Amino acid sequence: MAADAELQRKAGPKQAGSTGRPIRFVAEVEAQPLAVRMLLYALLKRLEHHIGPADAGSIELVLAEILNNIVEHAYDEGRAGALEVVAELRPAALDCCVRDWGRPLPDHAIPLGGLPSTAVAIEDLPEGGWGWALIRDVARDLRYGREGECNVLQLAIPLSFD
Repeated sequence: MAADAELQRKAGPKQAGSTGRPIRFVAEVEAQPLAVRMLLYALLKRLEHHIGPADAGSIELVLAEILNNIVEHAYDEGRAGALEVVAELRPAALDCCVRDWGRPLPDHAIPLGGLPSTAVAIEDLPEGGWGWALIRDVARDLRYGREGECNVLQLAIPLSFD
């Protein structure tokens, strides 16, 4: 698949060497659901020998929520756009920077991310509204800014190495 080969070429992270440099992953893809899944797969494949399953799950959960929010909300329906992920594996965390060129976050701020009320019948639970609460629960050092036409979200995902 040509798109997969292109993603692997762009993702070409630098191998951590004996100097102790962090493992780095860089990828830019179209803001489309399949491209997001491919990006997440490539990132987790790159990290698979350096993190445990629990950390892989946390990374996938947080980044899937962020990237899918970009796909669903930053770009108008039918409008193509790109997103970029830069990730560096450090001793205690995966530091991430996510960029897109879509609409800014509402009020130019990270949503508070409170959980929807669960004091309702299960069939009345809302479909959305859980993502930012999950992101805030798992990630640390969340920072958002707008650089010209670019949204920049920075965060760290703590690692347990189990």
